[in-house]
Amino acid sequence: MPDLVSLPGPARGNFTVPDATLLPWSKIAAGTWEPYTFELMDDLLGPDRAFLDVGAYVGPLSLYAASLGASVYAIEADVDNFALLLENVRANPELWPRISPHFVCVADEVRIGVMSKPAGTSMSAVSTSAASFGESAGFGARTEWSVPCVNFGDYLEEVERLAASSQPPIIAMDIEGAEAPALTSAFDRFARLPPASLPPLILELHPGLADDRVSYVASVCRVLALWPNVYFLGRENEQRCTARDGCWWPALLLRFESVHELARHLSVTSDDALMVFAAAEPPPRVRVGALPKAKS
Repeated sequence: MPDLVSLPGPARGNFTVPDATLLPWSKIAAGTWEPYTFELMDDLLGPDRAFLDVGAYVGPLSLYAASLGASVYAIEADVDNFALLLENVRANPELWPRISPHFVCVADEVRIGVMSKPAGTSMSAVSTSAASFGESAGFGARTEWSVPCVNFGDYLEEVERLAASSQPPIIAMDIEGAEAPALTSAFDRFARLPPASLPPLILELHPGLADDRVSYVASVCRVLALWPNVYFLGRENEQRCTARDGCWWPALLLRFESVHELARHLSVTSDDALMVFAAAEPPPRVRVGALPKAKS
């Protein structure tokens, strides 16, 4: 029998997986795997929205979005993760009709990509980036495979056509440094839209993985400058506890004053990854604050 995965706190959705003791499911149930992302999804998603999960991994966000009633398009380019994604989707027959898994990578052009990752990891990338990552991280052998790549802007247009929703899709993107060319490929499409029609974007940035950090920061920030609001996405410093829902880490959004402030942070940060949320309006329930001023 599949195991139920329930999130701590007042989460609205749940799903099942073949073995909930494995990662990331055990961390999700404990509230230590991106709890802020799930809470933000609670605020944004419902039966009238499409959810585009770019870098779906083994399906945590896709399954949760489907459990909230959203129409889900799950993109995963790692061959091992995609196999597990399909296995986890099959463990949820009631969610099948709402999830469309696609074994593709998103890029700035249509081509066949050669993907690779260091042995013993789940972190994959286009072969040249993965090679440098593997060598710098001290890994030895790598596995390689081919995957079709699609232009992200064209793919997004097709998703919007299929979803036929009056609201823009919610986009989550975590593709280990490949986000810069993917977002750039959709720039013209985003630039044609009024701010209120821009899709809310949950984005994991990886400036430290870029071969050229300056170009990476410039490309990413050029796209994010189209959104009226860009936030750092994280969690509160203290847990919240209630008799009904137990204890959980509430999400927190800290607004960048401008995209220039984001660019400065990306240029110097030593963090492996940075979660940001771009939207026309702040979500209705997640607390929003101001980003602390950097010490001079």
